[in-house]
Amino acid sequence: MSVKPVEELLILTLDYSEESMIAGRTLLQKTIYFIKTLLGLEVDFVPYLYGPYSYEVANALAALQRAGLVEENVRYYRSFNFGSVYESRLHTYRLSSGGKKLAAAIAKRNPELAENVRAALSKMKQFAQASDYRSLSIAAKMHHLLVEAGRPVTIGEICREAAEIGWTISEREAAEAVKFLEGIGLAEVKA
Repeated sequence: MSVKPVEELLILTLDYSEESMIAGRTLLQKTIYFIKTLLGLEVDFVPYLYGPYSYEVANALAALQRAGLVEENVRYYRSFNFGSVYESRLHTYRLSSGGKKLAAAIAKRNPELAENVRAALSKMKQFAQASDYRSLSIAAKMHHLLVEAGRPVTIGEICREAAEIGWTISEREAAEAVKFLEGIGLAEVKA
């Protein structure tokens, strides 16, 4: 099987993630978003409901599942409405045994990419936001807005820009996301 670069990125990300899995579609998308950003990789993302979203990543994930390299487990939760948004289904992704063999082959063929993915995940995991889909989604939204602005901006400016495209970010959420973005070297926010 010929493996595309985005598929290699997905495979290595799953292989090097905690417990060799990622729980949640949104968490997977945002994890890939930050890894590709930290590593300067070309993966297209567009603004979407929970922040930057990649059809390229979604399609690659589906192809890896069809090939039997990634396994998906879906767990359903009762639907509650407490005025907050959450995922009522949890999609957990992990590599199959064939996916693990392919991850080892990719790491052997491209050790620099493998080490860079591992390092990016390690850098992200220093912060609690990296394992919470809502927090990582907010951080991804803010990063997208910072890139669009092309200059340092205040938290208030970010919140106003977010509202203009239909994203809701409170100043408290923004302040937490700033800690993550600054910690991984992707933000400069004016006081």
